[in-house]
Amino acid sequence: MMQLWTEYREPAENVYKTKKQGLWSDNIYTLDVESTSLVNYCGTWQTWDRQLNDEFESIKASITYIWMFGANGVVYYGRDIHDFANILKSMSDKNVTKVIYIHNLPFEWQNIILDLLDANNWTVTDMLARAPHKPIQFKIEELNIVFRCSYALTGLSLDESAKQYTRLKKKTGDLDYDLLRGCTTPLTDTELGYCEYDILTLDAIIQNYLERYGHIKEIPITQTGEVRKALNKDVGYYYHRKQWDLVPTPRFYIALNNAYFGGISNCNYIYY
Repeated sequence: MMQLWTEYREPAENVYKTKKQGLWSDNIYTLDVESTSLVNYCGTWQTWDRQLNDEFESIKASITYIWMFGANGVVYYGRDIHDFANILKSMSDKNVTKVIYIHNLPFEWQNIILDLLDANNWTVTDMLARAPHKPIQFKIEELNIVFRCSYALTGLSLDESAKQYTRLKKKTGDLDYDLLRGCTTPLTDTELGYCEYDILTLDAIIQNYLERYGHIKEIPITQTGEVRKALNKDVGYYYHRKQWDLVPTPRFYIALNNAYFGGISNCNYIYY
């Protein structure tokens, strides 16, 4: 069963020394939240309804009512997201970089992380994002903690990822998303079990990648990163060097653009 965040105990040190980026932890850390989506219809807040949202200019909001944090398969939880900052501070190590995986990081970025950054005056560095507000990876500089999106790594929902990479099956139907909930709303053991299982599922997925790549630091950030890593492993240095020799100089690149630009791919009609 999940433990309250006040009972958090940092896992035993499990460190991997890289050649250029110092020490990285091989412990598996995961984070997930559950939230209620609301819409203000005629002055009354109610659960989000797509039809109402499409027909009226409604004010939308979201309330995170529980967060779950996994450390090597041990699951902790809290109801106020600002309590999670205490765990981040306690696990922080300026000498060892630690990675927290979140499935669909952009959601947590908008719902909780921006708030935590503002409340604690933390700084984001090493941001990698697909688009504005859609990070794949970033680092909180003061904590030396990296957040990564496991959805960008698997390309699958948590349910489908579990089917492909683990023997676990994500629970469904144990949490009614149509109910309004807040930080003080009582949760049943069944609902808490659903929340816990999401973390256990994500932990098992990352464990699969850890076994394949050896270290957390070596796990690719995205699906395409897996392809690049496989190619780099099988293609020797000579061919990598040859590929770089084929890259044109900036001046030659501009000349090529001037000769070949247009809506079709064949040569500039003047020189055709």
